Amino acid sequence: MHTLQPLHKPTSCMVHCRRATSIITPVVLLQVTSPVLWENTIQTLLAKGVTKSYEIGPNKVIAGIIKRMDKAANIVNISA
Repeated sequence: MHTLQPLHKPTSCMVHCRRATSIITPVVLLQVTSPVLWENTIQTLLAKGVTKSYEIGPNKVIAGIIKRMDKAANIVNISA
């Protein structure tokens, strides 16, 4: 079993499109049981000036969707 540690980097939560500032256990539980606001979260991050993001996985599906939202977005794919 894993224990969630305090956050060391800014983390955006897709349940409420806000930044998590402490241990994220309650937010993780919400994300498992609630619809996420994925597009709103990405738009919020882009509006706040996020210039680089990472997609972890074998394909570039998320990168393609974000590129359609903002052609200037820089998404790095890390293959699993």
